[in-house]
Parts: sequence; C-alpha cells; structure tokens
Amino acid sequence: MEMLSILPERNLNRLEIEVLRIVRESPYRVSLKTILESLNYSKLDVINAVKSLLEKSYLRQNIKDGVPWNNYNATFFTEPYRRKIIDRILKRVNK
Repeated sequence: MEMLSILPERNLNRLEIEVLRIVRESPYRVSLKTILESLNYSKLDVINAVKSLLEKSYLRQNIKDGVPWNNYNATFFTEPYRRKIIDRILKRVNK
C-alpha cells in the first residue's frame, strides 16, 4: 500500500514542482528537451529532477518512445493515479 504524506509537496523540491507544473499543464506528452528549455536551471539539475519524479512515481515515460529516459526525445506525462495529488500540490504552492 502506498504511503502518502499529508503534505506530499514536502517530499518534492522546488525544481521538481516546477517540472511537474510544466508536464501537468500540457495537454500532451512533454519531451525532456522541452522541459530543459522551459526552465532556467542546469541540464544536470533538470535531469536529476526528472529522474527523481520518475522514481517517486509522479512522472511516467511514454513506453513508445524507444529511447532512454534521459534522451532529449524522451517524453513524459504525469502518472494518472497521482494527478489529483499533483493538482493539490500545484494549487498549494501557488498560494
């Protein structure tokens, strides 16, 4: 059974939340290249944030990509069962 924090955003850093916002607000899959170009952080920091979000099951890579998760052409979407939590996080940090 998945353990959820009462305040799940405490398990996320600022960059991870910004990555989630980009992916969640897009109506389509978002490429790693797009995420990198949308943020004013180092490539390494963004890649580490994406990896962390994948490990925490906030993001999922499109299985049809045919490329590793850290390839510029890799595409991501928010994990469907976590979307309500993600929306709450984004709303809470917007305040």
